[in-house]
Amino acid sequence: GILKQYFTKGVSNKLNPVKTYEDGKIVIVNFPVKEYGISGIYAQAVYKKIYQDAIERRNAKTDPWPVFLYIDESQYFVNKHDTKFQTTARSARACTVLITQNISNYYASIGGKYPKENTDSLLGNLSTKIFHTNNDPVTNEWAAKAIGKTFQQQRSISSGTGEDSGSTTLSEALNDQVQPAQFTTLKEGGDLNGGVVEAYVIVAGKTWDNGKNYQKVSFRQNQKP
Repeated sequence: GILKQYFTKGVSNKLNPVKTYEDGKIVIVNFPVKEYGISGIYAQAVYKKIYQDAIERRNAKTDPWPVFLYIDESQYFVNKHDTKFQTTARSARACTVLITQNISNYYASIGGKYPKENTDSLLGNLSTKIFHTNNDPVTNEWAAKAIGKTFQQQRSISSGTGEDSGSTTLSEALNDQVQPAQFTTLKEGGDLNGGVVEAYVIVAGKTWDNGKNYQKVSFRQNQKP
């Protein structure tokens, strides 16, 4: 099938992964899963592995050009090797962008004996995380935990009759900075929202101008770079 056709002979040198950092080229691997099925997954996963190995082999001091790996519908293509690659990606001057609808997709696709642990390990090595609107409770719980908790004031009110007319007390408790339910109401663009999309963003080691480790952001879908 397509694997024999594209990976056995007559492969253009333009597809050599080293071209990305030697010549600043972008290689697009286009084998839609809905069209090519499992063969499309194999084809793209094969090239991803070849690309990652090439980036890890290069000398980032003599070939310092930054590179990136951009994967939409990434649940089809992630595997255990991606976790190993991400542990050294920064020193290799490589940026990885993984896009998926929810974290449950990763659990299902990675499979094996420890799907959750392997997924958490992979995502833990990605320093920037962008959470858009989502109605998957597993994803929203994970996102809330990733943003973290802080001590927050809570007010308790009691009421009574006669001399015991009630009281108000304030206390502090450790709670999620962003509640899981808040991810379900983010604007998702389209005509209904005037083309505005909202998201929560966290970046490892960054404090935003709001003094927190996360920021709620918005952008317009039709905004040009």
